[in-house]
Amino acid sequence: MKLDIKDKRILQELDLTHKRSYSEIGKKLQLSKEVVNYKIKNLEKNGYINAYHTLIDYSKLGYICVRVYIKYINTPTKIEHEIQNYLVKQKNVIFISEIKGEYDLNFGILVKSIYEFEKEYIKFKKEFKKYIIEENISIYTQVHHFKRRYIIESEDEYNTIVMGSDKIVEHDSIDEEILKLLTKNSKFSLLELANKVKLTPNAIGIRIKKMEKNGIIPGYRIVLNPKEMEIEYFKVDIDLDNLKNFESLLSYCKSHKNISSIVKTIGGNDLEIFFEVKNFEELMEIMKDMRNKFKDIRTWKYFVIRKYLKYVYFLEP
Repeated sequence: MKLDIKDKRILQELDLTHKRSYSEIGKKLQLSKEVVNYKIKNLEKNGYINAYHTLIDYSKLGYICVRVYIKYINTPTKIEHEIQNYLVKQKNVIFISEIKGEYDLNFGILVKSIYEFEKEYIKFKKEFKKYIIEENISIYTQVHHFKRRYIIESEDEYNTIVMGSDKIVEHDSIDEEILKLLTKNSKFSLLELANKVKLTPNAIGIRIKKMEKNGIIPGYRIVLNPKEMEIEYFKVDIDLDNLKNFESLLSYCKSHKNISSIVKTIGGNDLEIFFEVKNFEELMEIMKDMRNKFKDIRTWKYFVIRKYLKYVYFLEP
């Protein structure tokens, strides 16, 4: 299947949205609801869309995400798979990716406190420490998501969703139960959610709208298939000489069509940047431009994201 301009415009409308209905997308693109529905089903069928994620600002629920890099030593492929399978099964591990570079594996654990992280991480290391020669740990403080403007190059609004706050929003265990279901699939209908949570569809809808309004659910995002989209995923970690130009660097990232998100951390690098580019050469050109514009970049290192083994924004049910 070759994408036409309408397919691309639909993909861009689905990316980083505040949950528009098919009729709303059709109205904006001057297409009927039926045409939008047909084209989206085709995009799914032909593998362009892998999943529909609900963005969840876990900080407003009292959680923190601790990011871990590990480097293997004398680790057979069988053991690598055991490590990966162990992490995939942990409900509080929200992302795992195989990477190529200074480290071999990248994962994030969602916890209520650093002591909870310590407990979980010690349990992990009791199983696999002998296969790890190096580790790097940091706490995510803020995540910025940007619209994928490379789908169709345009000067449209940048569309940014920022997650990370020190203010906990009022919520209850039922809200969290709904979020656990939505985190992997934002397309669950109210009826499907109602059957699982044992509330009426109307009650579920009211709760979701409230969480959208108070920023617990700041938006929704599609997961694209890199093979079909002919892109590669890279991650670049940057350290600066000083933070005077930090906001300018953020603005640069926000406006760049190939940067899909950035992460601010404590204990790690100043900025972790996620790229979606055609190839390694395109990444190097972008980094050359960035370093020319920001002379205070002290060090930078890149990772090839070979494969995502897990990627959600909240605890799994």
